[in-house]
Amino acid sequence: MVKAEDLKDLKSNILGGGQTGEELKGFLQDLFNAPGEVLVIGEEPKRQIDELISKTKTNIDKLLEDKELSNFLSIKGNNPTEIKQKILDELDECYKSMMTGETLGEKIVGLIFIFALAEKVVGDEYKALAEKVVGDEYKALVKVSEEPKLTKDALLLSLTQAIDNPPVWIGRGKKRTKVETSALEALGLKKEDKVIILSLFFGLVYYSCKGYKEIKLTDLMEQTGFEKRKGGDGGERTHGFSGEDKKKVVNALKFISIMEIRSEPFKDQVPYFVQRLFGDIATKGDKIAITPFSIAFDLLEDKEGKIKDGIIKFKPNFNVQNVYFFDPHEPKVLKIPNSEKAYKLFSLFIARRKAFLSQNKTTKTIVGIKELLKVCEIEIDRKNPKRVRDELMDVLHRAKEDNLIEAYGEILEGKAHTSVYQHSYGWFDTWLGSEVGIEFKKPSKNG
Repeated sequence: MVKAEDLKDLKSNILGGGQTGEELKGFLQDLFNAPGEVLVIGEEPKRQIDELISKTKTNIDKLLEDKELSNFLSIKGNNPTEIKQKILDELDECYKSMMTGETLGEKIVGLIFIFALAEKVVGDEYKALAEKVVGDEYKALVKVSEEPKLTKDALLLSLTQAIDNPPVWIGRGKKRTKVETSALEALGLKKEDKVIILSLFFGLVYYSCKGYKEIKLTDLMEQTGFEKRKGGDGGERTHGFSGEDKKKVVNALKFISIMEIRSEPFKDQVPYFVQRLFGDIATKGDKIAITPFSIAFDLLEDKEGKIKDGIIKFKPNFNVQNVYFFDPHEPKVLKIPNSEKAYKLFSLFIARRKAFLSQNKTTKTIVGIKELLKVCEIEIDRKNPKRVRDELMDVLHRAKEDNLIEAYGEILEGKAHTSVYQHSYGWFDTWLGSEVGIEFKKPSKNG
């Protein structure tokens, strides 16, 4: 009689005897308790799996040729014929689990065993089929590793300043367009959530334009500046994203799903920058209000209600053909850690300024110190003035090191000046009233 623990050990031996199913196993980390309905095996993959299982059963004797398994059987003293039948029964049980499991975890565990056993018996045929089943039938489980690029669109980029601020204006003459957005308080969000909202928003803009319709919550976080928890092995190992960050992302996405871009008609016409993305939308009197995205969530939670992962389904309400992006060689500002708030907000701001300057074929701009502090959300602290200046200067220095800008220099009353004035009485107010000259690289003739 084959003991239950013997079969369990044998199953572990089969699963652990190679690289089989490693990618599938990885999917289980945060998704074990997902509803089983999220993985539906289509007719064609089912037919291919049936063929694979049939071939595996026909050639099951090859399993006993495996040296490690043979040693296992002899040590346990089990009858090979009996254990072979138990393996076949287990295969049938896993097939049933794969097709009708109540949770996604059950279904994928079934698939893992089927593919692992098939690899040992009939070779690599399982690999293409595994990709077919998990890739085509449940695209949301395919890891999105493509790094998002920042858009150059003037209307969308204006949100870097319009969110949590008074209205901003873009364009000139007939193209002049007023832009404002919903208040962060709409969903209980705070000013410090702005960097998260912008990162997620521009990430979704890019993925929409690349044809994506859904993405795993954790994949979106990984590509938009969220950091995984670290611990063990000197802090080198990561342990996934924190529950707090996942909750922040969900709240930010809820805000994005209802966020309106508001504008006003220009001589009874839809403003140029709005029209080129959203078409001739209907106006309500002297107001225009549009939501850039329609977003739905399939959140995967544990028994305590903590978010493990989820599928973010999104549909752009703008014309993706009219959205342009920065050159692939430009720094990937969306992947800057959100914890480095001042630097990331500056990077988004300066990208918008660069996009504007490139249209006018200029490479230099001047920004007031007070405006930069506001952009970076660096508080003016009169008790620690040197700390305030050092923090902003660190942002500018890093931007130069990272090739976001070519050069920068402080300007007072139209002239360059140095930090010597810090030793003078009232230097902080003088500095707050000064400006920073910023220069970008000239675009290459080939680019």
